[in-house]
Amino acid sequence: MNRHVVNILSWFIFDRKKRHDFRCKGKNKQHSPVKDDNRAVMNNILSCLSNARLMPLLNTAVGFEKTVLIIETNGVHSILLPTICKYFSDLGYNVHLATTAMNMATDVLSVCDVPQDKFRSFTLSLSDYTNGLFLNMMTRYDYIFLCTGMNGTSFNVAEFYAKNYINRYHRHNILYLEHNIDNFQKYPLLKQYLENEHVFALREYDCQSKVIKELSLTYLGDTVNYPKHEIINFITVGRLKEDVKDYQELVNAVRQLVSKNIKNFYVTIVGQGEPYFKIDESLKQYFKFRGELSYPQLIRELEDSDYILFLLHSHIKEHQRYKDKCVTGSTALMYGALKPALLEEDFAESYDLSDENAVLYQKGALSEAMEKAVLLSSDEYTRMVNKLKILRNEKIDQSVKNLELTLKNI
Repeated sequence: MNRHVVNILSWFIFDRKKRHDFRCKGKNKQHSPVKDDNRAVMNNILSCLSNARLMPLLNTAVGFEKTVLIIETNGVHSILLPTICKYFSDLGYNVHLATTAMNMATDVLSVCDVPQDKFRSFTLSLSDYTNGLFLNMMTRYDYIFLCTGMNGTSFNVAEFYAKNYINRYHRHNILYLEHNIDNFQKYPLLKQYLENEHVFALREYDCQSKVIKELSLTYLGDTVNYPKHEIINFITVGRLKEDVKDYQELVNAVRQLVSKNIKNFYVTIVGQGEPYFKIDESLKQYFKFRGELSYPQLIRELEDSDYILFLLHSHIKEHQRYKDKCVTGSTALMYGALKPALLEEDFAESYDLSDENAVLYQKGALSEAMEKAVLLSSDEYTRMVNKLKILRNEKIDQSVKNLELTLKNI
């Protein structure tokens, strides 16, 4: 075997730091001829591996009428897939899903409600989505739906396809779901989607004289909704970082409840990472850490819970984006499992929530909201769940109408 191939494979497989440095090198940095040679060989290897994965898939779209290819390149956005797949399936489309190994590892397909004879799934790497074979494969579908523009790095897949698929093949059958409307300023080519009204968001936005239509996350499979428990279970799901959720305020709220001798509750925390917050030894019995879970495990935890804690607070600068630029994934859990949310009222309007379908609280009053939730009667709780169900059904109807109308206009 060529010595450069051996060097590259050894470097790629065993040296994680060097792989990272390779990906992050600046464009203007000088490289030695040997390193440039190695880089070229590595790119060829990756291209060959990508071609080998894609070749068996080239004919998968042949013979299928009314078929959509759903693409999700972001490894932490699997929560989108059950809803998006169901919306297209309910409109009568065959669904082909291309996503990452990380998303597949969550067993998300177990909650994607699409008939087996109308569903295909492919596990691909990031290099596959930019491969010429894959671009050719995309032309065989009626529609392409990008669940996420950004793949979690600085690479914008939606912008890449605007340049290398829409402009190259002169096909305008791509729709995509934007998660942060600031991206229309950062990535100029995205304006093609906006001008053609081929973009959705998780809630409706006015953006650059255009209305971005809502496509709400509402589905997590067929969940069971139990009556309110005697020992109340508050659940929160997300990375254990302050810029995502305010866990320190949660610990303070639990401390205040216990000081009032309110002890018939506990908090289930599901998510990636190590806690950045400190829990008093006397309070640890009120917290249950579950770490990262597969979707079947997550569904069981949601079914056993009573309320969803959004933990978005207006005094944290990073949380402001969840009010006017993007949407928290907790909404998918709230609608999918029909669990009322506890949410600071400053965010309520952005999520169409009210005192009828959620427990709202003023800034710094999470403890009072949790107390109210614990003391809510079973009948009051049931009425709140029913109001939330009405809102979810409205979101479903509007989302499906938005999708159907857009598809007709392509």
